[in-house]
Amino acid sequence: GNFTVTYNATNEFSCSDTDTTLVTVNPRPAAETTTIPNVCEGSERFDLANYAGPGDDGDTCTWSDTLVEEVNGTFWFNPTTAGDYNVTYECTNPEGCSDSSIQPVTVDPLPAVDAQGPYGPWCADDGTAYPLAGDPPGGDWSGPGVSNNAFTPSAVGAGSYDLTYNYTDPAPSCFDIDAAIANVQALPRVPDPELEEICLGSTIELPETVGGNRIIWYERRCGGQPLPNRFVAPEEDTVYFGRVVDALGCESRDCFAYAVKVRECASVPTLNEWGLIVFMVLMAATGGWYVLRRKRTA
Repeated sequence: GNFTVTYNATNEFSCSDTDTTLVTVNPRPAAETTTIPNVCEGSERFDLANYAGPGDDGDTCTWSDTLVEEVNGTFWFNPTTAGDYNVTYECTNPEGCSDSSIQPVTVDPLPAVDAQGPYGPWCADDGTAYPLAGDPPGGDWSGPGVSNNAFTPSAVGAGSYDLTYNYTDPAPSCFDIDAAIANVQALPRVPDPELEEICLGSTIELPETVGGNRIIWYERRCGGQPLPNRFVAPEEDTVYFGRVVDALGCESRDCFAYAVKVRECASVPTLNEWGLIVFMVLMAATGGWYVLRRKRTA
């Protein structure tokens, strides 16, 4: 307001005089603020003007703190680091009077989230739904092949997949995510069919491995009861079927054919037969064979 001030002076002769002047006291600006709620570390920055009082036209107001950013006259609070902060709001009016207030702001830390990967490897045809375990428990999983917080390898097939674990802290409702890899292994490939010829009565040994993977052998059809061993002595043309199994235990989807053709082979003379042959050769060489023939025909 405006005030009149009177100045009264008296000298040594007791003479006095007075004078008056007008004094104007300008009002201070109202640097009022509203409560700023807690925010989560790493969340989006926000405009502090939303928490300033109405103020007066012509007032110049600023915000200041270590996490306050001024961009083209707009003051943003950027919660990059967890902790307790005191944000200062200061206003100055055209008359040069100023006022300020302090508003506390708490930036809550994010929860420590661990997806606990990698997961697998599993076989590409595995239809089991494997539960995924994140820490802290109680979060939500998302990604290829994920349903109800479980991963099903056969739903996606062979490959490596990025899975995401999202956890929200009950208080103060801050959330964070972590990622893990799920590995699904391709089924082993089967080789081309093979053909082998053997003599009737022979025993053969079917291959034990192919390409570093072991083989499960079946007779006449793919599947069923496996052969007890790899030594076989077929009496007729036979097709054996091999299923390939890798080190993880993944089995090939199909079998490959191993055909065995059985044929009659010239028999090898026995020891007695060899003796008779030698005797006949000697008889022929000495003429005895001729004598014997003449005696038999006489």
